[in-house]
Amino acid sequence: MRITTKFIGSYALLIALSATLLGSSYAINRRTQKSLSAIYDQAEIAVATVTKLDVALEAQVTALSRLAVLNNDTAEADIYTRSR
Repeated sequence: MRITTKFIGSYALLIALSATLLGSSYAINRRTQKSLSAIYDQAEIAVATVTKLDVALEAQVTALSRLAVLNNDTAEADIYTRSR
């Protein structure tokens, strides 16, 4: 075999392997990005839910403490039942 033929074959093999490596790394990167995006969205929903629960709990605790301090005032009892 001539050196030129070996060089062209080696060069073609190098190009093919480089293209395969680039394509597979791109595919893995896209799959990882989609997975991380889904996890981020789930975490964002969880944070919003926890924030809503925290606000609701704070409203209930405030209404209940007012109810206890004001000795069973019916207006405070209504506020407490609405905050639940």
